[in-house]
Amino acid sequence: MEEIACNVCQSDNYVVLYEGRDRLHGLGGPFRLVKCQQCGLIYLNPRPTREEMGQYYPPDYEPYAQDIEQAKSFLSGLDYRYGVAKRCRMITKRKGPGRILDVGCGVGHFLSGMRQRGWQAFGTEISERAAAYARERFGLEVLVGELEEAKFPAAYFDAVTLWHVLEHLHDPLATLVELFRLLKDDGLLVFSIPNWDSVDAKLFGEFWVGLDMPRHLYTFPRPALEKLLAKTGFKIAEEGCFFGSHGSFVLSLQFLLEEKMSQRSLRRFLLWLSYTKLARLMASPYFYLVDRLGAGPIIAMTCIKRENMDWQD
Repeated sequence: MEEIACNVCQSDNYVVLYEGRDRLHGLGGPFRLVKCQQCGLIYLNPRPTREEMGQYYPPDYEPYAQDIEQAKSFLSGLDYRYGVAKRCRMITKRKGPGRILDVGCGVGHFLSGMRQRGWQAFGTEISERAAAYARERFGLEVLVGELEEAKFPAAYFDAVTLWHVLEHLHDPLATLVELFRLLKDDGLLVFSIPNWDSVDAKLFGEFWVGLDMPRHLYTFPRPALEKLLAKTGFKIAEEGCFFGSHGSFVLSLQFLLEEKMSQRSLRRFLLWLSYTKLARLMASPYFYLVDRLGAGPIIAMTCIKRENMDWQD
């Protein structure tokens, strides 16, 4: 474990928000989540080092699931593929085919979708197992390791994506600086992160799945996110909550009930009920409204380079 300063403003003045354990996989704790008193960034402190981090990503970690769309039911598979298509649409509605880099590409479903739409696809991934699957199943060019180790040429990509990745990085500031270098002047940076300003975050508090200690090293309240993007040369062009609302809500509910409800049979019934298609259908107007208001649990950002920006300034 290592003690760190704020990644955005380098201040070491913070307050403790929560102490919690790994609720998703049960791999240790307690972990401490703190908030920077200067810029508002929320981060794990102390946190696992890069060398220690691998133990918190077990083989059944969902982004590394090899054929997730086939492992689920037919309808769930359609829903998953629709989610991939929505991600692709965030790029293709703004730019024609070019080169795209997906940082933390997992087993490659999104990149495969982009290649089907005419893009030249590249990925980086820290999991050797996931990267191997992306290469073998989809024939993708995926490099294993941190982004900075790939040493891509400057101004090489028309778009770069990070789906649920920024919060996992040990140094998001350094990664964004590198992405600024890799993107063409008219390139797009698209990423999704847990939405600290969501209804779920306020409703569930320390049980909100968006915290996911210790895998999520950072949570980005809006002021801290804007400061981080400005510091690294980007500005937000578009944002919205497009996916993940029901699943995130149910997982947070599960964490809350496991902690607060001692009656196991009732807890199991409520969780079973919340996962049914009927419950999802009945709740869909609520989730639709919350997403349209920008208060869903996951928010996606499309960013462009700021004009006349030298990040070193």
